Order: sequence, then structure tokens, then C-alpha cells
Amino acid sequence: LKIGLRYYLAMTMFSYGISKLFVLQMPYPSLAHFYTPLGEFTPMRFTWMYLGYSTPYQFFGGIMEVLGGVLILFRRSLLAGLIVLLGVMGNVLLLNLFYGVPVKLYSFFLVLIILYLLLEYRKQLINFFLNRPTVPISIKPYFDNNWQSYLRIGLKVVFILYTFGYTFYNDYDYFQQRKEATPIVIEGA
Repeated sequence: LKIGLRYYLAMTMFSYGISKLFVLQMPYPSLAHFYTPLGEFTPMRFTWMYLGYSTPYQFFGGIMEVLGGVLILFRRSLLAGLIVLLGVMGNVLLLNLFYGVPVKLYSFFLVLIILYLLLEYRKQLINFFLNRPTVPISIKPYFDNNWQSYLRIGLKVVFILYTFGYTFYNDYDYFQQRKEATPIVIEGA
């Protein structure tokens, strides 16, 4: 269950993170948005506009989502990845809750997955925050035979290449299409 949740979470973070790296999830406000009075915007639309206005913030969020997704795929960096994702997805959850974004339940579900995976480290985290000595978790190999270990590593590499590569390819293709679109010419006074 934990491995499946980790891979599902990584796949989701790759999807959202890569779209933010190409600034596709929350695009720059259109000309029509600039002509609309602020009072006519829903809280979600206004949030999307101010997040889309800041390309560096969106890019940083994308990097952190992809970084967290990569870190949770490896047992040695799982805790670091979960802490990164808790900060990132906690921010996303609060934005979704307080600005009326419709995917608030899904972001809450992702935060619950992160908290569930963090339960394994609860003693170490409590001791760390209470300034007590902590004992590292022993990471035992999953399999005894070499071929099983190679198969596990091979499947992990295929998963990373497929999910990251497929998402990157689709988002890059869409980014190129948007970049090649003819700009709107504004004429008149």
C-alpha cells in the first residue's frame, strides 16, 4: 500500500509540477481579463490570475513538486521528499480551500497520503522536534536475489522515464503550440 501510494503521489506531482515548469497550469492573464472589473472575478479566477502573473513563483512551485516527487521514489530520501511535499501541498490545499478552487477535496486527499506516509517516521520526528536523540530507520533490502533487485530497479527506472517523459513531452508540445500561436494585434486608441 505504501509503495503504491508513493508512486501514485510521485506521478501526480510530476503531472502538476511539469505543467507549472512550462507555466501552463495558471497562464498569464489574457487581455480580456485585464478589461474585466475586479469585482466580477470569482475568488478562484482572481487567484489563478495573480499566480499566473508571477512566472517565477509558478516555476518554483513546479520545481518543488517535481523534486518532492523524485525524492519519494527512493527509500533513503523518502522523509525529505515527504517534508517537501507537505509544505508544497499544504500551500496548495490552503489556496484551494480559502479561494474556492474546486479541487480542494483532491488536494486534501494528497495531503492525507503524505501524512499517512509520514506516520512511519512519527517517533523520529517527535524526538527531533523535542530535541531528543533519534534513531535512524533501518532500510532492509526488499529482495534477497540479485535478479529481483535488478528487476525492482529496472521497473523503477521505467516508471520514472515513462511518467516524467510522457508528461514532459505532452506539456512541451502544448507549450510549443501556445508559443507559435499568433499574437492578438491591438489597434485603435
